[in-house]
This record gives sequence, structure tokens and C-alpha cells, in this order.
Amino acid sequence: MRNLIKIKENPKQRRRGLVNWNLRDNLKFEARIRLKLSNGGWECLSFIVKKDMNAFSAALHEYLNLIFKQTESKYLIASADIPVQELPIIKNIKSSLLFGKTPLELKELDAFLKLYPNHDSLFIGPKIIGQLTDESEILKLKNIQISPQFGWNLLEVFTGRNIRLSEAEVITEAKITEIIRKWMASEKLQNLESLEFRFYMQNILPENVVESLETERFNPAVRPQVYHYDPKLVYIMPEDINLSGDNCYDVIRESDGKRATLYFDSQSFKLLVWN
Repeated sequence: MRNLIKIKENPKQRRRGLVNWNLRDNLKFEARIRLKLSNGGWECLSFIVKKDMNAFSAALHEYLNLIFKQTESKYLIASADIPVQELPIIKNIKSSLLFGKTPLELKELDAFLKLYPNHDSLFIGPKIIGQLTDESEILKLKNIQISPQFGWNLLEVFTGRNIRLSEAEVITEAKITEIIRKWMASEKLQNLESLEFRFYMQNILPENVVESLETERFNPAVRPQVYHYDPKLVYIMPEDINLSGDNCYDVIRESDGKRATLYFDSQSFKLLVWN
């Protein structure tokens, strides 16, 4: 991590009045800083600009874009509780993580994705409320983690590559079978590379999921033993998964012979498509 702006303070000075600042050469302003003493030293609690906050924000955004070159891909970690109009204008954001304590309205998510139009990956922590439409910006994403209630509806129209549903209490064995069957019949998820459901205290039995499906067991002459799983999401690390065990079943897509492996463990289900 590197410092973008460094400020020297006098810790003996208790009262801090307005101070003149220069942000590069294009903006001069007055601001007041509030500090607190912590274990690591003095921390800035707030930075209060006396006037023209919009001009200050615009200059700061320009400064950040000069530091983080426009040609470089970047990711953003942001609170969904902050109004979109207060977020920094940073170009070439490709991936983001949205966290928050309150539900996120779909119209706010649309506004967020319009502010950063180059997104292809998004990790969404809060529950989403709203009605999915053909114009929803979320449909343009290639890689996504999302809450299960909204995510189940998204699965019906998802054309991206990687989708992950966390704490999927709405997922049942019958629903997993339905999704697999639709993939095998090329009815849904035709561009899929990986699908993951993270369970929420369910007892999902693999034999119940696959009992009505045509499956194959691992054959080293047909496919590799290890799958490199990378859902291309912020904070989700790639991993190599052994797909040769009794908890693995292969299925074939009828239209093109594409192979996928169904992988079960105590916490999740994955559908992993082979290249």
C-alpha cells in the first residue's frame, strides 16, 4: 500500500482551525481536520472542506485517475450503504466488492454499474431487492457473487461465465437437479464456466441430486483429475480441486458434448465446466 496524500500534524495542537490546502495546481481550498489518538498513532477522523465540495471531489477524482493509470485494470471495495452520487469517479474499474448492512435496491445497483460501466465481475454482499428486467445492468456481468433469493431469479437469464450464490438457504436438492438438467439440455447457462452454491445448514445428499440424471464417474482417459477453479471474483482465491472422488459426477451437454463435473462437499455444490 502506498500513501497518496501525506499530512504532517502537530499532536500538541488541540484546536485546529481552517488550513489552506493545494490539490495539485488546479484547486485551492480551506479545510479542517479532526484527529484521534490510537495505538498506531494519530488517525484522521474527518476532513471537512469549507466550501465547494463538488469542485474538491472533482479535483480529487482527477488526481486519483492520474495515479491509477486509466489503462490499468482496477478493483473497488465500496459500501452499498453510501449513495452512488458520493462514490469516487474512478475510470476502468473492472471488478468490485460491495458490502453493507442494509438491503441494496436494484435501481441503486444499476446506478453503481452505470457509474463504473467497464465491470465484468462483482461480489455483492447485501441482499438485493427489486424486479429484474431486460434492461438491468446486472445482466451484463460475466462473473458474480450474489444473495440466493435474487440470485435464483438471475440464474434463469444469466449469460455470463461464473456465478456464486452464498448462504443459499433457498436451494434444495430438486432445484440443483433442475439447474443441472437445464444446462445439459442447453436451455440455460450456455456460456457457463462455473456455478457454486454455498449451503446454509442444508443436508444436501449427492445421490438424491443425480439419481434421475445420466452421469459418468471419473475416467483419467477422458478428462484430467484436477480442475483449476477461478470464479474471477474479488476476495475469492483460485484453487485446484481434485475431481476424482466419490463426491464427483460427470454430465454431458447434449448439443455439443461439453463435459461438466458436479462436485459436492459439506458446505457447497459446484458445477465445473471443462474447456
